[in-house]
Amino acid sequence: MRSRYPVFYPLPLWAPPCGKRNAMTGRRAPYDVTATSALDRLIRRTAAWQTLRDLRRHYEVWRWNRDGRPSPPPPLVKQAIVKEYARRFALRTLIETGTYRGDMVHACRETFEMIVSIELDHVLFEEARRRFAKYPHVSILHGDSGRLLRQTLPTILTPCLFWLDGHYCGAVTARGGAETPILHELSTILSHPVREHVILIDDARCFNGTHDYPTIDELRRAVLNVHPDWLFETANDIIRAHRRT
Repeated sequence: MRSRYPVFYPLPLWAPPCGKRNAMTGRRAPYDVTATSALDRLIRRTAAWQTLRDLRRHYEVWRWNRDGRPSPPPPLVKQAIVKEYARRFALRTLIETGTYRGDMVHACRETFEMIVSIELDHVLFEEARRRFAKYPHVSILHGDSGRLLRQTLPTILTPCLFWLDGHYCGAVTARGGAETPILHELSTILSHPVREHVILIDDARCFNGTHDYPTIDELRRAVLNVHPDWLFETANDIIRAHRRT
């Protein structure tokens, strides 16, 4: 799916990523640049690049509002939604699957007291590990999220916000045994003894029963079979499951 939001910076090399490769079409917006070289990483750390990125992202939000808020919303909107759920449910721990460039971690670094993010791709993992090395409350883990969640959750004793975004998105990302590990992730989370978790699943538009993606109805049944009193809804390209307030 091609992005609605136009280029808003002078040099292609400085272009910030518009998001992951579309999971359904395999296409990436033409201004999305994969940063794997040392030069690209250095550019991304400069104040000029970060300023251009921030300007573009705020412009995306303005365009999104002007165009009637089409789906999917731009990254800043999804980050704001995650932070709003953290505030509403008084959650201090974020567990993310699919670190990618680390933008969600970066946006939430001051919202949560503990952040755990899991990335399967080795290059993306190393980039994120270096980016967040100075933050003692952020842990970037390398491996399959279905397996690492099972290892991580026994240490968790309090409610968490889960941001599930770990799926294959083309050449820049790694592929596990399936396009998406969502059913394994959900099974692990739903079997955890803490019942007050909040689960947010990104890219709701992809859950149509193709390319290893279950349908949204299948996800609803998986959640409500375990927690029949929970709320399950979809809005702004995010599937949300949590106790009713």
